[in-house]
Amino acid sequence: MNRTKTLIASLLLATTGAASAADYSFTGVTDDGKPLSGSISFADVAAGFDGSVLLSSFALSFEGFNWSLASADAPAMALFAAGSFVGVDYFDVDDTSRPTVTLTAGFSDVSEASFSYGTVAGGVSSFGSLSFAAAPIPEPTSAALLLAGLAGIAAVKRRSKQA
Repeated sequence: MNRTKTLIASLLLATTGAASAADYSFTGVTDDGKPLSGSISFADVAAGFDGSVLLSSFALSFEGFNWSLASADAPAMALFAAGSFVGVDYFDVDDTSRPTVTLTAGFSDVSEASFSYGTVAGGVSSFGSLSFAAAPIPEPTSAALLLAGLAGIAAVKRRSKQA
């Protein structure tokens, strides 16, 4: 019985974590038709938050090259205006072995977020817009169903041992 209580308590703690993460994927196309895609994660913020938070992960694929948090020239940030996510500030302009990239958050809306890149030889080659999509958040009923299923499996297993 103690094992069951411990298992249930552990599952409840795991499904109701203190700090949750916000995960987004993004896509875009530059003015000259080149596609880009990536993903970001950051600690979720309170309603009405106005400011920035550090990204906990960043991935960008463009023109056969990949960028991450490690390649950023300054801390990469998720920005918020009046509680709304408005985009990401990220730039990598020091690596001369690949195009320079800059992601810029919108001023008051995520639809204003943009992307620019420069050629390896230098100079801005093109701009583009970005489209962000939040990763789906599991419904609370999913955790309840998981818990009920595990309890059912445990009950069947206990009965089979007694038989």
